[in-house]
Amino acid sequence: MNFPFKVRAWHAVQKRFYSAEQMSTDQLTLMPDGSGFINVHSGDMKKSTFIRAMIPELFVGRTDKNSKEIYEGDIVRAWVDLGPAGERQQNCAVTFSILHGSNLEEWTFHEHLGEGWFPEVIGNIHENPELLEKK
Repeated sequence: MNFPFKVRAWHAVQKRFYSAEQMSTDQLTLMPDGSGFINVHSGDMKKSTFIRAMIPELFVGRTDKNSKEIYEGDIVRAWVDLGPAGERQQNCAVTFSILHGSNLEEWTFHEHLGEGWFPEVIGNIHENPELLEKK
């Protein structure tokens, strides 16, 4: 990995994001298996709290055309090359899974955000799922 390891988290109950900086201030640590976070109480480990409702999302090592960091779970707008049929603009969720095939709705970060692609972060899957709806 040639970029900084950063994680943000979506709290599914509170319906809000925690930045890496906020998690550090709140002493939230990602569990090694990615199953949640632990709030480590420095005075007494028995008072530490395990939080499963927080979903970790990794920084993918790139910024969008406006210099905004791109994280797993973001929704980006980018131009998709359709070969001889031309190209079209499409909203896509950023994931790390690599899917193959011709279904453009399965667009993923690794396949389509290579050199020459200029995505723009327009939302995320938690707060703006409507951005992925087919029109």
